[in-house]
Amino acid sequence: MPEAEVAEAESGFKSLYTGVDLSGWKVEPNQQLHWTAKDWNLICDGKVEGENKNLVSEKSYSDFGLVIDWKTPANPVPQQVPIVLGGVIPDAKIDKKPNEWNRALIRFEAGKTKISVNDARPIDGPPIAAKEIPIILLHRPEGISFANLYIRSLAGQTSPAR
Repeated sequence: MPEAEVAEAESGFKSLYTGVDLSGWKVEPNQQLHWTAKDWNLICDGKVEGENKNLVSEKSYSDFGLVIDWKTPANPVPQQVPIVLGGVIPDAKIDKKPNEWNRALIRFEAGKTKISVNDARPIDGPPIAAKEIPIILLHRPEGISFANLYIRSLAGQTSPAR
């Protein structure tokens, strides 16, 4: 990814992963061979079995801006941002082709979400009752890769998620 397309540390963004391992994520025994970290990507091969297929952050967060990039080898159906926010998977128009990177900017504040995908105009996302939520990356049967997972606190800020 070009440097201009990653979140800026000076804007308060922090990476949600180390780039080399799954530190900071709850890894279930059935996930160990199927979720991997390589070259600053979190990769799921799509072959996770059992109930807990999604990757869940060890921490929960409140009032945050989130940057998430992902790509899949096939068009997922339905078109959704591959993340769970407070038990809800946000719907969005995904217009990139398979194996092209998508980007979502998500703002979660006071139970409300705003989501922008691939530079589209932000839309209202699902309302969320919880004050703090973990970041949950969705497993996809066709496989999925995540990159540039950055989060920042919005405590005391009024600017957009980006």
